[in-house]
Amino acid sequence: MLRSRALSLGLVALTIATLQTGCQKQADGSWKFVGEPSPNDIWKPAEDVTDFKTLFSQNCQACHGLGSVPGPAVAMDNPIYLSVVSEATIRNAITNGVKNTLMPAFSDQLGGSLTEKQIDIVLKGILANKPATPAAGLPTYNAVPGNAENGKALFAQSFAKNLPPEKTYLNPSFLALVSDQYIRTLVIAGLPELGYPDYRNFIPGRALTDQEVSDVTAWIISNRQNEFGKPIAPQTAAAAATPGAVTPQQ
Repeated sequence: MLRSRALSLGLVALTIATLQTGCQKQADGSWKFVGEPSPNDIWKPAEDVTDFKTLFSQNCQACHGLGSVPGPAVAMDNPIYLSVVSEATIRNAITNGVKNTLMPAFSDQLGGSLTEKQIDIVLKGILANKPATPAAGLPTYNAVPGNAENGKALFAQSFAKNLPPEKTYLNPSFLALVSDQYIRTLVIAGLPELGYPDYRNFIPGRALTDQEVSDVTAWIISNRQNEFGKPIAPQTAAAAATPGAVTPQQ
């Protein structure tokens, strides 16, 4: 009995000694294991994150990609896109989202995950990739769709001439998810990381003119249909015809 009790006391003493050498007493009187991070080291309130890479990877990269990681939407370091789009348009898209598309509003005032300060950080980080000298003959970002029949002939000469429609911008699922402005954006900026060239290489050997961009955009839009198989009218004509209008669509 005495031996068992002595053994138990010895184990207790050993346990206490182990805890004392493996733990540290904190200023508030609590104990933690040596090397154990504090809750503040592990959890950081979302509104306190101010690193562009962290904010972009958590909120944008899954769709837009960055650098060597492509996404299904136009990359936010695409030099043509950044040359043609305005700062106000990008900010508007981040803050308010893009109606009738998968682009949500990120402003915390609208139920999103970013504060105004964080939106500023994301915008500044994106614009850091903007080229100092835009490409020559750059088309305008926003314009009324042009002549669809001329656009059809141009599309027939394009990079997509040897691809089935479902592998091009004529994919019905794609057309159902994107805005008319986004179609124009892709004709201009392309998705080169996914094999879809910009306006300079849309037709091999020469660049599209501004009018031709409008015509191709009109042809692609004309292929969008509703659930009854009827064409859907262009979305951007009214906004594009308004001087100085800021369209949040990408």
